[in-house]
Amino acid sequence: MTAKKEEIEKVTGEIFDSFNDEDRKCYKKFCKDIDSHLTKIKTSFLAIASTLYNIYKRKLYEIEDYNNIYDMAKDKFQISRGLCHEYISICDRFGIIEEKKCTGLQPEYKEYEHSKLAVMAKLPDSLLKNITPEMSVRDIKKIQQEDKNKSSQEDGHTESDTAKKRKKRKELLEIADIANISEDEKQMILEELEQFKQKNPDTEYRVSITLTY
Repeated sequence: MTAKKEEIEKVTGEIFDSFNDEDRKCYKKFCKDIDSHLTKIKTSFLAIASTLYNIYKRKLYEIEDYNNIYDMAKDKFQISRGLCHEYISICDRFGIIEEKKCTGLQPEYKEYEHSKLAVMAKLPDSLLKNITPEMSVRDIKKIQQEDKNKSSQEDGHTESDTAKKRKKRKELLEIADIANISEDEKQMILEELEQFKQKNPDTEYRVSITLTY
């Protein structure tokens, strides 16, 4: 079909169009449908995130004898521990909170998708002013990494120090693998450590894992 199209264009000098009016009509409809579904996804994310947050803050999961919000979300709705943690973190950082209830996102963050807010929730306030809704998740992570590198240089850490930290982190994950800890649990541990580090930048601490058989 491609060769035939090129031959027609070469002979007639006209651009060959293999799409009819029905094709174009379908294309416009499909694009409109995608836009509609994307809007629903964004609305659904906020509704789920704020509702989980409200249950979490009031410990309503205890009504059905769950130990925490993560177990409840996983058991009842198949929402992973890591995703549930992201939802709660986003509401904590960017939500409008009234009497332990999240009623929506702060106006300046309404244009951001869930994936971007999840990364932004880990950033200090000083970096948020450099981020816009048009940026991709990769762009935001790049800003995050550049800030980490800058902080390491200011603290006098060398590339060798960074490599050692990465090696230690890898060792911890390997130990976690031996203990049959799930990916969600490992992600939650690492995210909580990262949040502690951001809130306590000048504090030195050690991390240990106890294995019980």
